[in-house]
Amino acid sequence: MFKKFSIKKLIPSSAYEWMLFAIIAYYFSFNAGVLVIGKGALYYLITFSSALLLFFSCSKLIYRKRPKGMDSFMRVILISLIVWNITLIIRGLLSDISANGMARMLLYPREMLYYLSPVMALFVITPQRLSAAFKYWIFCVILAFIFTFVFRDVILVSSLSEINGLADDSGLSFYNYLNVASFIPGSVTGMAFFIICNMWRSNKERLFVYFMVVIGLLMVAMLGRRGGIATIVFYISLIFVLKIKYKPYLIFLFLVGLVFIYIAYMTYSNEIEDAFPILFDRLTDDTRTWAEDEFYKNFDGDWLSYLIGRGSKGMYYSPTYGMRGVIETGYLDLILHGGIISLSLTLLAYLYGFYMGFFHSHNRLVNAMALYLFANILFMYPGTPIDLSLGTYGVWLCVACCSNKQIRGDRSFSIVQTSKN
Repeated sequence: MFKKFSIKKLIPSSAYEWMLFAIIAYYFSFNAGVLVIGKGALYYLITFSSALLLFFSCSKLIYRKRPKGMDSFMRVILISLIVWNITLIIRGLLSDISANGMARMLLYPREMLYYLSPVMALFVITPQRLSAAFKYWIFCVILAFIFTFVFRDVILVSSLSEINGLADDSGLSFYNYLNVASFIPGSVTGMAFFIICNMWRSNKERLFVYFMVVIGLLMVAMLGRRGGIATIVFYISLIFVLKIKYKPYLIFLFLVGLVFIYIAYMTYSNEIEDAFPILFDRLTDDTRTWAEDEFYKNFDGDWLSYLIGRGSKGMYYSPTYGMRGVIETGYLDLILHGGIISLSLTLLAYLYGFYMGFFHSHNRLVNAMALYLFANILFMYPGTPIDLSLGTYGVWLCVACCSNKQIRGDRSFSIVQTSKN
């Protein structure tokens, strides 16, 4: 991949590659475009064009041949989730029937495009498409690193007190700032995904991914992103879980490694804390409890909202911030918009994929994808899943592979097959 790399290889050559390219273009243009070109007509044109490209590429894929071997139970879950999400989109549109409301529905990553994202699990998965995913995810990581370096004065602040001021000075909304600051955590999480899944075809690719993860982890620590660090470290630790499944004696090495990390921290704790001031300033901050308490107070006695949610544009009243359309706890965010129905269907898809992929397959790639789903179930508490990004694509890719009995039963199915074709 790296020997023969050229810019031409990033030009999409199929509907599936156009979909991946559109996700990256959309995510970066929406969140970072304001820093590059300002929030003018060009910003909205590029974001809107990316969203349309994503919509049409997915539409083209959904009408092609259906994946063979998908478990009937998962197919029912996915179709039910998609149908339910369409009702949430309609309710959101009806709550704001205006040109601005329509534009927001299409442009915002937490609205229509996210709610339609489960269709990605219904696409045919081949080794060639896994290879395309790897290629574009690498591109996304490199782009995130370049962007963070160029705008380091805005993104890499040295204290919590600077965040609001820099976000305001740069023209970013606080929501955009948080997403821009999440480029590195999100991209490196993707690299961790490929480490877990062992998705590379050469030692050069392996070394490159490990290098990017280490550098990215340091940058995430500088950004003070506690959730990002925990997510990446947890994903990487899943590598050992997967290896222990096949080689139980490795649990000893894993425990020894944890001891050495603890000793290193205790020895150099002062130096580490000085190097990452935001991280240690935020280490004991509770940024969830107050939001959860306000959510429960607003939903108190409203059993219908608990059951069906308040639609894709649903909000709850916060005495601290007024009306809010997002809550930092992922499980509650799903309930806010789609109720227990959304939460149940999403968890069913993740749990069934994990169970079938880990306990009913001897394909290591599928086992790794199952662990990735398990991790996303756990991290649905500190972070919301309602957002369109490559991470969202990665989750539905794992659901598709883990719930397909043909892929689960094929021990040779992997990205490596692509180099043989």
